[in-house]
Amino acid sequence: GFDEINFDYIRFPASKTVVFEQENNSTTRVKAIVSFLDRANKQLKPLGVKISIDTYGYACWNKKDTGIGQNLKELAKYVD
Repeated sequence: GFDEINFDYIRFPASKTVVFEQENNSTTRVKAIVSFLDRANKQLKPLGVKISIDTYGYACWNKKDTGIGQNLKELAKYVD
């Protein structure tokens, strides 16, 4: 067994040519990632599994989603 699951560079692609089902903006990008992490958290926490994520370094001081959905203030609520 594993005691931690790491989601490596959980983010949206930086490509402008990718077509998404919903509008691709800061709100929907962050919401999609938060929704995924919330679901993972609800399923894994009861099993004692810790969750971690990798982000880009500049996400630490960039207050927006850096164009890829990485808003640390929002994502931190769902990871250890």
